[in-house]
Amino acid sequence: MIYTGTETREPFYASQHLQRYASYGILRLLENTAPGRNGGGWIDLGGSSDNLNRFLEQAEFTLLAGAKELTLFNFSSLLPSPALPALDSVLRRVDSFLEGRELPTGTPVWEPFDADGEDQLCAYLGMCGLQLEPMPDFPADAPAVLFTQRTACIPEAVDMLEAYVRRGGKAIVTTGFLRQTYDRGICDMTSVRLTHRHFLGKEYMIDRCDWNYSDIRYAKGSEPVLFEMLDYKTNATWADILVLSGENNAPLLTSDFYGKGRLLILNGPENFSDLYRLPREVIQVLNAELSAGQSAYLASEPKMSLIAYRDHHVCVHSFRPMQSIARLIVRGDCVGVRDCETGLFSRHPPLLSLPSTEGMPR
Repeated sequence: MIYTGTETREPFYASQHLQRYASYGILRLLENTAPGRNGGGWIDLGGSSDNLNRFLEQAEFTLLAGAKELTLFNFSSLLPSPALPALDSVLRRVDSFLEGRELPTGTPVWEPFDADGEDQLCAYLGMCGLQLEPMPDFPADAPAVLFTQRTACIPEAVDMLEAYVRRGGKAIVTTGFLRQTYDRGICDMTSVRLTHRHFLGKEYMIDRCDWNYSDIRYAKGSEPVLFEMLDYKTNATWADILVLSGENNAPLLTSDFYGKGRLLILNGPENFSDLYRLPREVIQVLNAELSAGQSAYLASEPKMSLIAYRDHHVCVHSFRPMQSIARLIVRGDCVGVRDCETGLFSRHPPLLSLPSTEGMPR
């Protein structure tokens, strides 16, 4: 048996910089490591002295991830705290939502045992609405798989990637994986090349900006973000998202057709927390591309999370400090959306108006 520590604590002034989505992701990783043998998750009040919601979110995400039980640490610190009365309301609401639910689902992230690299990247992506399912073994039959720098520790990783994409899979690799495997054969699958130069930009061109000018969309972020400059050959590799800087640009997301499948390269910012500076339009495209095989994805500003279940139930959670609007985009046939809590049904799904981080999942 194993038991999972799902504490995320305060993400700013702590050496671990754990993002709050990690309370969900770490439990899913260990559930996939030892299916059926994960006893549950434990949390404590550490890092919540200035904002009790961090403690409550640890409880929510631990249970939303499928934990069998929740352990609170520790008794003496909880007694004088207002945490227990607040937690009572949280647990009742989450229990009501989870009753009868199937297991969560998401885009597999291949994280081999004892792997290092791109620390917390998946938690940052999860805070931007991407549904993730980390696992230690390669899911060869999945419609899409995310390869990070951690995946590169497997000597055969590039061979497995090449065979997977050639058969028709959709692989998303980060620049960390590209860098670690560049001399191991991945350079034969794409024209993208690392330059080791960097640039700042806050304007973006979206949707096959290389060739279809009628479909180009522009978006502007609030602050510049630092990226690595990637070189690529146009018409061999397509740029799905370009970052503009002066009279120059470089890709944030590229796509190569290879065999029967596609290889996407995600050029994450040098500081992963700068993902939170990306505009809504960029987040929507990232979530759409990285959620292949999932029934729905989220179009929103950063710091919103989407947790999807195999029975087509979803939970949208906002970490934002003010009320925000999120768009839930459903793939395939859909007669409408029903709010699990109110019972309201709409044949034309409305925008979800989510409360601030002080609120609860919807």
